[in-house]
Amino acid sequence: MIKIRDCLDEMVKFTLDYCVEFDIGLTGEFCSGLLCGESVLHDGERIESSSYALLHRFSGVPDYPLYKVLALGLLKSVDSGSFCGTFEKISLGKEVIRLKEKEDEWSKLINQKGSELVNALKDVFSELQVQEPLFSLMKDGIKTVEARCFEEEYDRIRRGGSMVMINKCLMFEVLELHQYASFYELLKAESSEKVFPGTKTVEEGMQMFRKLYDTDQENFNGVVAIHLSKSVAQPCVALAHILSGLSYTGVQNLLGLSHTTGSIFHALPPPRSMLLSSFMLPYKPKVVD
Repeated sequence: MIKIRDCLDEMVKFTLDYCVEFDIGLTGEFCSGLLCGESVLHDGERIESSSYALLHRFSGVPDYPLYKVLALGLLKSVDSGSFCGTFEKISLGKEVIRLKEKEDEWSKLINQKGSELVNALKDVFSELQVQEPLFSLMKDGIKTVEARCFEEEYDRIRRGGSMVMINKCLMFEVLELHQYASFYELLKAESSEKVFPGTKTVEEGMQMFRKLYDTDQENFNGVVAIHLSKSVAQPCVALAHILSGLSYTGVQNLLGLSHTTGSIFHALPPPRSMLLSSFMLPYKPKVVD
């Protein structure tokens, strides 16, 4: 079973990347703004890092990329079963009442769809990482066979019907698993087109394999062909429902932005580098004698 904290970053990123397909009701420009920028986290750090959570809570302008901050807020909300905004409420009469009503609606949505998301992950037996453009071809149902050097963990998914998570964002059902002594034997028995769409011959398929694996790995472990079908139940669908229900106001709330009369409904906090640059501009660049 995969834990939500281990994959929510990638699921949020994937859902925003394909915002039109998921129909989350947020503009492409808004989603691109959430995705742009480099992470301040070092490789290997995850969104459950308590030090990062504390930094985010009290550091003012959130760090880019914003989707990681959004994922952190969503994780906290799903774990608690209710909406967990990040800014301190300001007493503005009717604004506070309207926000409280929205938060109640968001809490119900997160409690329901968050449970669906967590339950979907309970069916996952194993994880696989697939490079682009092969991952996109799998997403679209064009690539249906994943071939790789054998590892012991693949014994866990040998039984048909097992679920695997690809790139921490998409679930696939294992239909069959076939083991071979070499990639050459695999390509002769399986369709090269299903393993590497666009290739027509075994030789073309072998050229692709040599870019991914060396001969020693192949000879030592043997290889497997995993026949996959994209699962009907996808955790990203539940996540898309949450983002759609939160809309701009809810997402901004999780990023630490408050809404008042006259607020720009699709605004995002600027990068810290932009703020620092603006502070360094001269106050009066032109002095009149």
